[in-house]
Amino acid sequence: MRSDGGPWGWLAARPRRSLAVSLFLTCALRAPFVGVPLGDDEGGYLYVAQHWSGAGHWLYGAQWVDRPPFLILVFRLVAVLGSSPVAMRLVAMAFAALLVVGAWAAGRRLAGGDGAAAAGLVAAALASDPMILGSELNSDGIGAALGMASFAAL
Repeated sequence: MRSDGGPWGWLAARPRRSLAVSLFLTCALRAPFVGVPLGDDEGGYLYVAQHWSGAGHWLYGAQWVDRPPFLILVFRLVAVLGSSPVAMRLVAMAFAALLVVGAWAAGRRLAGGDGAAAAGLVAAALASDPMILGSELNSDGIGAALGMASFAAL
């Protein structure tokens, strides 16, 4: 049910506007956490990615972790970008943006401008919630982003 007035009508009338607002909200909610030290999982996966030589008894060389190679490749990207908390948070922000774009696209396809605005804003809020480690780069966030992008592509 589209409202023609107020903030919701302003967002739903032009779906790309709601995408821009959702992406801005995602970045703004994550910005305070850009310099926060790495979390336990982030540091561990980054260590495995940095020392992934291929030589050894396990998939990741002398390191053992029960995670898929794509996840470790994402952390290898962070290592290439400098291994800093800022690099980690920026890569996490990119995956959060992918989640928002995927949700927005799926919402637009399913319910037009209202659906795009609602899905984009909800995804922005959930992808950035610090209570569920939304500011960190973790397997859940990466998986959610890739899953949503797949759903949107369908």
